[in-house]
Amino acid sequence: MLHLLHSVISASSVSSRYQSHQQSPNPEKVVAGSHSDFEDELVRMIIDGVSYPSNTPILQHWIDFILMTVPLLSSRPKLLHSLAECFCQRTRLFVLKIYNVHEKMSVMNETLGVTDAEVVMTLNALERVLVLLCSQAGKTEEGATHGEGGSRILGLVSTVFTVEAPANDSVKVESPRYLDDAIHALLVTWTATTPPLDAIARGSTKMQMLDKIRTRARKVLEKVFKAQPAGVITSCIHVWSLCSEQVACQDTAIFDCVDSLTPSAQKLVELLCEIVLGKSSRSSASEYRADPAYLAFLEAYISRLEAPIAVQVWTTLFNFAREVIATVASSSSRTQLLAVLRCLTVLALTVSKTSALEDRRLRRDLQDTYAKVLDLVVTNAPRIADGGLWEREGGQVSENGHGDVEKNGVATGANPTEEEIHKIYDYLALSIIPNLRALLVEPDRVNSACSGIGIAIVVPSFKRGIVNPSILRIVLEITRIPSAVKTWRLQISDAFADSRFFRAKSTEEIGYWEILICALMDSDKERFSDLLGRITSASSTNIFSNRDQEMLAKSLNLRRLSFVLIAAERNGYLSQLPAIQERLVEMLRSTAVSPRVHSEVYLCLRVLMCRISPQHLTNFWPVILAELLRIFEITMDDPPEDGSEQLQLVLAACKFLDLLLVIQSEDFQIHQWMFVTDTTDAAYPPEEHTPEAIMDRLSDILAEGAVHGAGPDKDTDAQSLLLPDQHDVSGLRRPRLSSVKSLTSLYQLQSFFSRASMDTFEGVYENVGVDWEVVEEGLNGEIFGA
Repeated sequence: MLHLLHSVISASSVSSRYQSHQQSPNPEKVVAGSHSDFEDELVRMIIDGVSYPSNTPILQHWIDFILMTVPLLSSRPKLLHSLAECFCQRTRLFVLKIYNVHEKMSVMNETLGVTDAEVVMTLNALERVLVLLCSQAGKTEEGATHGEGGSRILGLVSTVFTVEAPANDSVKVESPRYLDDAIHALLVTWTATTPPLDAIARGSTKMQMLDKIRTRARKVLEKVFKAQPAGVITSCIHVWSLCSEQVACQDTAIFDCVDSLTPSAQKLVELLCEIVLGKSSRSSASEYRADPAYLAFLEAYISRLEAPIAVQVWTTLFNFAREVIATVASSSSRTQLLAVLRCLTVLALTVSKTSALEDRRLRRDLQDTYAKVLDLVVTNAPRIADGGLWEREGGQVSENGHGDVEKNGVATGANPTEEEIHKIYDYLALSIIPNLRALLVEPDRVNSACSGIGIAIVVPSFKRGIVNPSILRIVLEITRIPSAVKTWRLQISDAFADSRFFRAKSTEEIGYWEILICALMDSDKERFSDLLGRITSASSTNIFSNRDQEMLAKSLNLRRLSFVLIAAERNGYLSQLPAIQERLVEMLRSTAVSPRVHSEVYLCLRVLMCRISPQHLTNFWPVILAELLRIFEITMDDPPEDGSEQLQLVLAACKFLDLLLVIQSEDFQIHQWMFVTDTTDAAYPPEEHTPEAIMDRLSDILAEGAVHGAGPDKDTDAQSLLLPDQHDVSGLRRPRLSSVKSLTSLYQLQSFFSRASMDTFEGVYENVGVDWEVVEEGLNGEIFGA
């Protein structure tokens, strides 16, 4: 029946052409009017016949009919598109079914129902349709626009998986949708038929069948590539850019396929560069906007190249970079700058591992071009972010750079620029700055690049007072370049001296600042001595400055000292310990300073307990014990009133004692009986026991005051604090007061006073360690709580 139908169609076609030429002055309209509906129905019949599973045994007859009939549809591109879509779907279906069945080694009775013959036949039909479409690629858009009228065929085909290309005008010419779909089907076939590494499996019947399919798919790819090299490559990129489980194509298989189609890596890079620049497009240079996935694919491809091959593509890529630099005034070139920098970085790092950079001219070209592109990216970072950044997963940024989510790229929100500019900064910090010395080699060029980054990015951020973690990461990486110290030291020093430095920060920011402050102190050995000197010296030369300002300056300098010490490694400032002790003792014994300054001294002492080994703190204990006893005795004799400034000093002393009881250093253990009951009397007090430890006495005083009506008002916030257990889930000891920021009444400490002896007794006899991580987190939280 199919052969008979073909004969009738052929005869009818010849007769119609003859009559229309004889009778009509406009033969095209006559032919279109008489055969359009018939051709639509013909394609519908072909698609149904090929798609029905029951027709698989007679697929050969359908394919023969298609091969004979398809040339008659050469004037109907959209009908050919529908046929190509159908054959792509069937190819994927057959190949994946074969692959999945062979992968199920434990399923013995799995019915395959498909052989390599069906796949090869379908590939034959797909090849025939693609050849017809490629032969008229130059007039495809015109034929689709003017020759198809209402595009009735679009309703004939059921929904199938297709690969959608990004919506750029130039891409429509380079890579039509049908070609994307065809390349996807062929790449799925290529991936599923990849030979195994096992030599035994290579000789199996399964592999012989897969080899036949792979060979046929390769011939189809080669034929289409010969007709449309740019279109095939862009379609491969579109398939690669789909990071989805639906795309059964592995990256390795895609790159392997691309390598097999092109004669060399250099030719492929040249072709990609031409596509990006629009040289292979019919669009004008002003209209052309390359899909950002092209350069992302180029970066991924270059990263897989071995060093000798990378040297071969060096010249091509750098010439491409120079062309982008020359046209950077245009918005399309400007949006490509970051991607070009990424490609150059990957290639340059690979080439730097070879002897190629021994060539002076090659090294100079690298340094000049790379430095120029880097400078353009740094200075144009906000504009690049405005255009949107492409990423492989997520969604694609729309052309206006706003919040549409398409196939690939970045899912942008209401204000994407801020997020994307930080991604640029993160790339500079993670991939560029650490490799500057390997890429630019010469110290002057490295310093110049760091200076440019500092002027364009770091300095404006510090001046605005908005220093995000991405900025800190950039500065952090620059600090690791010894010759670039002048680039960052002034900004870090000014920020550290600012009274706003100790505003609340995230744990991530605190970690970065610790490293930066250590680098600042290491870069100038006199800076630490200057900090110690400012603690006891007059805070201002202004004769009109009042006492509150002086106390604030002293407390901030003490807090800076605390942060410098906690940021350093253990015993890092051991040589400066006598000078530190001198300043702290002077502050403790001074009656001219406010309780706030005394509180900062106790915070600094807590840091010293964590950063200096106990054997080096022996000289501190006489002063520490004397001051603690003085504060607690004053508190017992004359408890501070609610809301008084003296409460903060009592809280600071209690926090210090709390830490000492947790650490249990040997020097303190012999004196702790003065503060807590460290015997069995803490757990089992005898009858008529009169406590002598300060914490127990304070607890009794507060309890007695509450009984006689002198306690806090129940309607106020001065109730006893709900303190956490001294032990965490792992059993490690941790301070109980580290989370307490301030007091409004002494009665809030009653629970601490009443539990201090018992917690110490239990902690000593349980013989568990100290949770140092929590201790340091608490100190950092208090330092940055102002």
